[in-house]
Amino acid sequence: MTPKGYLKRFRRDLVLRLKQKIALLKGYKRPDVPDNLRGTIMIARVIGNDLYPRHVEGQMLNNLRFILENEPKFPGVIKLFILNRLFDQALQSEALQLIADHDAEALVLPFVPDEYAALGWDIEPFGSADFFSSPEFFGHGRQMQMRMKIWACGPKMRYAMGVNGARNAGITAGKERAEWTAVLDGNCVFTEASFEQFRKDCQSRPFTAYKIVPMHRLEDNGDFGRLEPDPKSTEEPQIAFHCTAQGAFDERFPYGIRCKTALLSNLGVPGAWQNWPKPPWMPSQKQRVGDKYKYRYTHGAVFRLSSGGNGLERKHAHKERHQSRNLAILTTVGKLNELYGTAAPEFAELITSVPTDGPYLGP
Repeated sequence: MTPKGYLKRFRRDLVLRLKQKIALLKGYKRPDVPDNLRGTIMIARVIGNDLYPRHVEGQMLNNLRFILENEPKFPGVIKLFILNRLFDQALQSEALQLIADHDAEALVLPFVPDEYAALGWDIEPFGSADFFSSPEFFGHGRQMQMRMKIWACGPKMRYAMGVNGARNAGITAGKERAEWTAVLDGNCVFTEASFEQFRKDCQSRPFTAYKIVPMHRLEDNGDFGRLEPDPKSTEEPQIAFHCTAQGAFDERFPYGIRCKTALLSNLGVPGAWQNWPKPPWMPSQKQRVGDKYKYRYTHGAVFRLSSGGNGLERKHAHKERHQSRNLAILTTVGKLNELYGTAAPEFAELITSVPTDGPYLGP
């Protein structure tokens, strides 16, 4: 980023922080909630498929087992694991058994091959499938090429990797049973101390409808128990929702393309996502949120477990992580299309992997 770009980002973040401070100074009365919900918390985690090369084989089950065995049991807290379109039914059965063995709860969003096969493509923003073999397409940088392909695969991705739909299912489940719902990525885990601080933050004043939960990446899962997650981490945070919160995740955005940051942006949370340019083929991520700026950061942070090596959890490996994720998305869509008969010849270019390079543009 150029010095001018850093200055622009600094000014924008400063304005956002001032708006949040003004919102807090105006006060935000804690709404009444039913007595049976007051002070209760649900931790809802979205558990998805292993996607190579972003993940190593078996990381989903290994990290699920690690969380169940190592995260303390928090009194009065509901732990919900949302099994999101798992392709392998044997793995799903094993995951369900692990969850039941540790007295946690599961919500299954099933992968139904016929439903997947019936879905098409989102070609309209690009004119036609011919765009992906045109000079105009190849005139873009390779990373942008990959992102355009991912968007064109959107209908299939929103089903097979519908992370925002699963997150919203967690919000819905939580609103019925808890005052607060922490909607976490599947590899995120609290320590005892970090959760107790998070619980305290949920009850602190002034009241806000959202808690922004810092996330600290672990390069080695063996460090869990020796370290505490850093509440000053600048990684993309997690979000907890009060049962009266009005916001939700935008299901137009598939896994890999601003699936969480669209909501962070709409809530007015400062971060790099506020400065990412919008490509012409992408819909506006701006949606009105009635309780915008009504958030506070928590001092209770979460660890994110390693997805399996290759140095992708290093502090400054965000570019490599996104490149690996983009390749994994298209590789997975291609494989699913082969399995379920939706690899139409005219869309062959969409599921052909493209090496990624060039400047980092954000997901």
